[in-house]
Amino acid sequence: MTTKDMKVSSTGGLRDNKGKHRPSVVPTSLSKAVATVIHKSSTEGGGKYPMHNWRKGLPWTDVADSAMRHIQDFLDRKDIDKESGLHTLYHAATNLAFLIEYLETCPDQDDRYDKDKK
Repeated sequence: MTTKDMKVSSTGGLRDNKGKHRPSVVPTSLSKAVATVIHKSSTEGGGKYPMHNWRKGLPWTDVADSAMRHIQDFLDRKDIDKESGLHTLYHAATNLAFLIEYLETCPDQDDRYDKDKK
């Protein structure tokens, strides 16, 4: 890559971000929601789990079931989770974030049904 392919700032500084993901376009409300659930669910935030418990990995279907229950509650207009007092979509988003992370970090926990396996 040549410098002519790079973005030049008003100060003359060069930056090569071409083709890279842009975290700045992700709604901050999403990251705040996930962070809020993780904190409030942690023992530090008054919850029952260690702060980094989710990083250990969990069976994927357990996490998917939880996400789907929260989405069902949302569809049934049960907007606030009884246990945490947070919006049910916060919990659904958190579970989806865990599953996305587990794609790379915990493939061994993938317990989805595979009709092709006997």
